[in-house]
Amino acid sequence: KGASERAEEREADMARDLRLLRSAAEAEALDHTLRTPVEVEKYLNKPVLAVIPQMALPRTSRKALGAMNNRRAIAPKDTGVSET
Repeated sequence: KGASERAEEREADMARDLRLLRSAAEAEALDHTLRTPVEVEKYLNKPVLAVIPQMALPRTSRKALGAMNNRRAIAPKDTGVSET
């Protein structure tokens, strides 16, 4: 590759990186989530009555939950008895 091709690639990379940074900044500006009790009291002028802690599931629980979502219904075996 020539020097001009490398320069064009660098410029394209920088432009892409700037677009990504701008997108991240815009997404952050649009996030109106109140994350702490202090923010709730400050912006809503209401007292916080309770806080629900965020809990992480252990890996085994996440795997089990995923397996439950992937299960298929099993049809009962034909017993030869008709239900009439």
